[in-house]
Amino acid sequence: FDLVVLDEASQSNVTALLALLRGTRVLVVGDQKQVSPTAAFISEDRVRELKTSLLRSRHPYVEQLLPERSIFDLAQTCYA
Repeated sequence: FDLVVLDEASQSNVTALLALLRGTRVLVVGDQKQVSPTAAFISEDRVRELKTSLLRSRHPYVEQLLPERSIFDLAQTCYA
């Protein structure tokens, strides 16, 4: 796609990354005052496993890739 628009990005978690990777250009629209997505259906053990594996990979944005963080959080960290 020429342009992928992610509206309500503050409500979208990292699962939206797949859609963003399909575009040559990306527009992320959100509001830092909205509630971030919840990790309600993911066990705490699974979140800890994910965080541990991300830390091992030395990914620079570990905290922004966790289930309770939004794509808006990630974009704000990377591009703001």
